[in-house]
Amino acid sequence: MQNPLFVGLVSFVIENQTIGSLDEFRESLVAWLDRLKAASEIQLFEDYADLKNFWSVSLDEESIEAYYDQFEIIVKEIESESLYWLAVPIRNSLLLDAVPELNYSLKNFRVTYSLEWHDGQVGDFCCRYSDIGSGIVITPSFLSNLGEIFQQHFIEYLIAPGLDTMRDQVSRLFDQKKLEELLKVLSDHVNQKSAAERDAYLPIITRIEHVLGPDSSIDLALEKTKNQLEWLNNGGGF
Repeated sequence: MQNPLFVGLVSFVIENQTIGSLDEFRESLVAWLDRLKAASEIQLFEDYADLKNFWSVSLDEESIEAYYDQFEIIVKEIESESLYWLAVPIRNSLLLDAVPELNYSLKNFRVTYSLEWHDGQVGDFCCRYSDIGSGIVITPSFLSNLGEIFQQHFIEYLIAPGLDTMRDQVSRLFDQKKLEELLKVLSDHVNQKSAAERDAYLPIITRIEHVLGPDSSIDLALEKTKNQLEWLNNGGGF
């Protein structure tokens, strides 16, 4: 929901909460939306002046007028409960950005989806942030973004190759030390190549590690030129 006035309404509701819980936010936001819907025109709503004054802190009059019609359509045409679910990510982002700086810095973060089948097979799908020396500070907002990426990647994994493929893999056991021995031989072979030749081999070794490693996993890295998190193209375990 990119309408700045709707974002401003969410922020206004947060500012006027007493407890700050998600339940209180839902109750307050839905109440505001229902009252706005009941007004013949939003500008005639009894508390509209308070809301507009709040908007005016970050938006000029021209911007408020430019986004007003869209805001009115959003409020009038979409059910309050549906708008609540659209507002939750906005609320989370606003509150996470306001979290004080951490006293204790984080070095790493991972999420593991552990699965156990009825036939006794167990498998872990592990999502981890790959520290590539970017110097990025892991903040609550950063962790929230990571969590969303991890969740989406797991969903993509459920779609394809799917859990049956994962179950078939974890049921085929092998000696992990023998795998490590073979990977060392491969790495030694690649290291003997020139720098120009070596790059073509590295993705292959990484892929093998992910296919046959102790858990199915994905890595994320900070793409320096774009300054954003991206999946490394080696994930999913298969």
